[in-house]
Amino acid sequence: MNNLKKIFHKLLKKKNLKVLESEELFEAIIEKKLNSIEISSILSLLASKVENFDEIYGALLVLNNKAKKIKLPSGLIDTCGTGGDNKGSFNISTATAILSSACGLKVAKHGNKSITSKSGSSDILLALGINVDTSEKEILDMYNQCNICFLFAPNFHPALKNVSEIRQNLPFKTIFNLLGPLLNPTELSFQLLGVGDKSNLYTHSKCLAKYELKSAWVVHNDNGYDELTTTSSNTIIKVKNKKLFNPIKLLPQDLNFDVCNQEELSGGSPEENAYLMHRLFDGETGAIRDNVLLNTAACLMISEKVKNWQEGIDLAAQNIDNFSAKKKLEHIINITNKK
Repeated sequence: MNNLKKIFHKLLKKKNLKVLESEELFEAIIEKKLNSIEISSILSLLASKVENFDEIYGALLVLNNKAKKIKLPSGLIDTCGTGGDNKGSFNISTATAILSSACGLKVAKHGNKSITSKSGSSDILLALGINVDTSEKEILDMYNQCNICFLFAPNFHPALKNVSEIRQNLPFKTIFNLLGPLLNPTELSFQLLGVGDKSNLYTHSKCLAKYELKSAWVVHNDNGYDELTTTSSNTIIKVKNKKLFNPIKLLPQDLNFDVCNQEELSGGSPEENAYLMHRLFDGETGAIRDNVLLNTAACLMISEKVKNWQEGIDLAAQNIDNFSAKKKLEHIINITNKK
């Protein structure tokens, strides 16, 4: 307990924790050695100081160690963001996961219900009629039939139940938002990971470099989105075989996309976002389509399914226009509703 007091005082002075200190702290949080007031204080202190790599990585080691894992075939990609960007945007990463699968990628989408926004990835899936609270056998059945599955975070990270109520009562994103995309319970080969805060481009790239990934991109949009968007300039850090590459800037104009307003990407309730998803896969054009094409093209490049942006955009567009994505979504809905 003396060590925990030292950690508290360190955070009060806005000093960064070392990896071992972070491990000790998060072990205490998960094992209920701290009460809700103490945990709220810690999460607030970390957020006000801004969480560094050692703190995120230390927490990650603890949570990964306590996670329930699932064995799936190799070659998987996840499309997940940190959330908490307060944009209220359409669920681009979930639509990207479904379209990527329609384009031939193997997808294991990790997600949760919303903590800090109107509609998390699991919220829109439920609104679409897709059951995410499934057994391991049901997950494997879905994957074997659809080449995509959804991994509902609470089923694989039961230890986080201890902090879910605290998170919901805090009016800002916490370190747990930052940890979510790094906690996929299966072994990935590829990942498109979005961060809403520019500083997390480096923390999350360094974390992914510790994994056995073939290739991953950590992306951030300058307007604060935790994904690539056509609203403004984007920054990309590529991670390949445990090595980080220099940041790359990407403008929508570079890919002949129209720059859109943030309002054009606005979503709403899970039901409203589900309606937008159906319209997207029915072939509706506009900003939402452009942004899903952009992120799907990124997934196709990360997975080396295409050689360049244009090939990726064309393949993604083709799989909307020929209704492959619509059929994929319908197939997922049918599979998950079978008794």
